[in-house]
Amino acid sequence: MRVRLRNPDRDVEVAGPLTVADLLDHLDVLPHTVLVLHDGALVTAAHELPADAEVEIRPVISGGADGAPRCVVCRAPAVLEERRHRAAWCTAHLEDHIHHQIRKAIDHPPGRPHGERMCSYTDRLLIAVSGGKDSLALWDALITMGYRVDGLYVGLGIGGYSQRSQQVCERFAAERDLPPRRRPGRDLRLHHPRRGERGRPLDLWGLRAVEALRLQPGGRGARL
Repeated sequence: MRVRLRNPDRDVEVAGPLTVADLLDHLDVLPHTVLVLHDGALVTAAHELPADAEVEIRPVISGGADGAPRCVVCRAPAVLEERRHRAAWCTAHLEDHIHHQIRKAIDHPPGRPHGERMCSYTDRLLIAVSGGKDSLALWDALITMGYRVDGLYVGLGIGGYSQRSQQVCERFAAERDLPPRRRPGRDLRLHHPRRGERGRPLDLWGLRAVEALRLQPGGRGARL
């Protein structure tokens, strides 16, 4: 089917038939941020689109009378406006949105056969953390979503910065009752994947009962 998305305008070809809900999920478009038209008529999420359908997707304008962005779910003042999804979020619904995106990435990993998930709730996961907001936010989200996740702190050996980063990770773990267990990796060096050059040694500590770690830098393995 041919799908025309508006603002910005672009055309994409999608294999059908699909329901409107499945089409929006395939395009990574949030249903409550758009209107979907089939043959010029507004259609709902359950409507089935044939393989030769002509579909138009129009964004819903988000905002109040004063122009300030409002949450697309509850219309409360937004704390974040996300242009990629043509949406804005309050604090509570921003967290829900992030969890939904993570769950979608786990359930539908790119390049994997349909139905194959990245991991399950019965798996024990290991996440590398640096002390920065990105890795710690992902760790926190996975724990909140019910996954069994251990953290591995990767120290870059940058003097006081790495010491402070380690303290941040340890405090994060302690606040969530994840007691740290340190496993120094004195002999581990990472290699540039193309040049094979030896880099600076990294200090590795496992947070919470990390028994073993395998790395494959430049095609060579290292075990702690």
